[in-house]
Amino acid sequence: MTNGVDFKWSAVRVEPIAARPSVRYSAGMAPTGATKLEISLALQLLRQGDRAGAERRLKAAMKVQPRDPAILSVLGALLAGDKRYREAEPVLRAAASSPAASDAVCFHYGLTLQHLDRPREALEAFGKALARNPNNAGAWFGRGSVLLEAGKAADALAQFDRVLALNPDHYLAHQNKGAALLALDRYAESAACQDACLRINPNFAPAHFAKAQALDNLRQFAPALISVEAGLLLAPDHAIGWRSRASICLQLGRLDAAIDSLRKALSLQPGNAEWNETLVEYKLTACEWSDYAADLAAARARIETGRSVSPALSVTLPLSAAEQRKAAAIRLGPQESRRLATPSRSEPGQPRPIRLAYLSNELRKHATAQLLVGALERHDRNHFQITVFNDEPRDGSPLQDRVIAAVDEFIDVFQADDERIVELVTERQIDILVYLDFPNKRLRNGVFARRAAPVQVNYLGYPGTGAVAACDYLIADAIVVPGEHKPHYLEKIVHLPDCYQPNDSLREISTRPMRRAETGLPEDGFVFCCFNRNLKLNPETLDGWSRILLATPESVLWLLADNAVAARNLKQEAAARGVDPARLILAEFIPLNEHLARHRLADLFLDTLPYGAHTTASEALWAGLPVLTRIGETFAGRVGASLLTAIGLPELIVTTQADYEALAVALAADRDRLRALATKLEQNRLSAPLFDTGLYAARLEAAYEAMHARALAGLPPDHIEVSA
Repeated sequence: MTNGVDFKWSAVRVEPIAARPSVRYSAGMAPTGATKLEISLALQLLRQGDRAGAERRLKAAMKVQPRDPAILSVLGALLAGDKRYREAEPVLRAAASSPAASDAVCFHYGLTLQHLDRPREALEAFGKALARNPNNAGAWFGRGSVLLEAGKAADALAQFDRVLALNPDHYLAHQNKGAALLALDRYAESAACQDACLRINPNFAPAHFAKAQALDNLRQFAPALISVEAGLLLAPDHAIGWRSRASICLQLGRLDAAIDSLRKALSLQPGNAEWNETLVEYKLTACEWSDYAADLAAARARIETGRSVSPALSVTLPLSAAEQRKAAAIRLGPQESRRLATPSRSEPGQPRPIRLAYLSNELRKHATAQLLVGALERHDRNHFQITVFNDEPRDGSPLQDRVIAAVDEFIDVFQADDERIVELVTERQIDILVYLDFPNKRLRNGVFARRAAPVQVNYLGYPGTGAVAACDYLIADAIVVPGEHKPHYLEKIVHLPDCYQPNDSLREISTRPMRRAETGLPEDGFVFCCFNRNLKLNPETLDGWSRILLATPESVLWLLADNAVAARNLKQEAAARGVDPARLILAEFIPLNEHLARHRLADLFLDTLPYGAHTTASEALWAGLPVLTRIGETFAGRVGASLLTAIGLPELIVTTQADYEALAVALAADRDRLRALATKLEQNRLSAPLFDTGLYAARLEAAYEAMHARALAGLPPDHIEVSA
């Protein structure tokens, strides 16, 4: 799993033998007389490299004996070997229909059908070959390849095992077995299969690429890069190899190399819409905005013409709520159509705890876990039985240890396929399944599309609609999703009182005294800050910030530099707007308790649009730093307003860009006014609802109980208002 991209490598197919078609015959099929002579002469021409001459001789022989199975088999194999599958198909069909057809003829016919994308018939042909000769390794391999291409990886695996039992040195079988294991998320075994393939044929590029993908999923990024680059040395024009390199380089923090690799991949496959979208995400992460207007226009055009836009771009680009809904409906359409009837697992009159499960790869050292862990610890165990399906290798962090201790079961499903997760959910009779993640490569659409639980919920990780297929509810509040916005969501909306976002009142803030000088900040002057990810910045945001800086001469802007490329580009962009690049101070990642403490060195946090501060805003408020926000149109741009309302600071919410800039400048000029806001924040911090974790947990449970009650009553999902 890497950066929202999934590579399921296609099965490697066997090509029909081009140089010398099979001439093995079954009893009753061997040629005699003139036919035998014609075939011998044709094969002699083939050995001399005269394929056209061989074809002419065989076709001449067919005019005399048009149904001779021996002639048909050799001619069909010759045509298939030249990749002339449409011409080969009727010839081999006639040969294979003979009762005397050999397993070799049926095998070649199966290969031809496979290349013509007729998988059902190909399986039948391979089956006929195996009926004649159960030890035909090629036919077992063909069956496995067809099944793998059809998405039946588990069935394919058994076929490749049969091949390897017959021929342990069949390197293609090792490779395709590894591809099947990769599709089943059995990454370590997949990598081992590619190693076995490469021991036999070290110059087989697909095995290097597939090994890289397996290692990537195991988060072994440095070895993965070695493997993908070995493959690219052998196959420099392999587009998916370059795409894989881009993903791996991103994980290694080499954003410039990731962008270059992705551009190379797109030069080889210019029509790949998914890769184009990923390139836009990479460029946004790098604050490379030269194509920003064109990229936005392209995204809107895709939606307008009925094509999807990625979940990340849907909330990062300034799309309307209506556009976001349309994009999600397009993206999830096929999954939604597979929705099954909701099973009834909770019988009225038989009281038991509600079985609640969270499926996530973010319950580790991650913002989602930072927000949710306190609520998990406060779930009422008399009324709820809590399971976590952990979709990421354990990181051993103290934060994850808190999550594990807070729940009844913490089950690792990182290497489980969707069907296995559905089985685990079903076995435990889970009543409510909650998806916590920002949609990425481990999307798990298959789990939700199969209706693994009677009630399915989109919560916290993705600030928008359509995070995953077949979700009944989205947990929100009346500010992030006001009533008039409900039609723009695929899910029914659950309004929690005050704020939808959980917060952990046990977050530790370092007490170590800090000075501005140690962070590169000037001791005097006003410090604006924004610790949002660079992906959330855009040209309009920096335009506004630049005007604020120019209107506030003794000020600096303190930003989080989550990559060196963005740091360089941001300074260049500031200079282009007339701002001295030295006034942009770039912060590095430090431990959370230290990060919270350094907020006190700043004066005012500036929010972003269209994708605003979420965890970063609540961190600023928890640390005592006022946040200025401009409320947006969509969920992702309204969270700051929700947080400020819940902590009693609505005066820091504005509705226009002009008001945003004016208030920032005014607060920088009026320290008494800003100090009064900071004092109010400190007074409200431990009394307002935003950081009352126990109150929040009770309200969240009330939401779950209302969802569960509707399911028990046989009622369809509907909007829910949780009372204060």
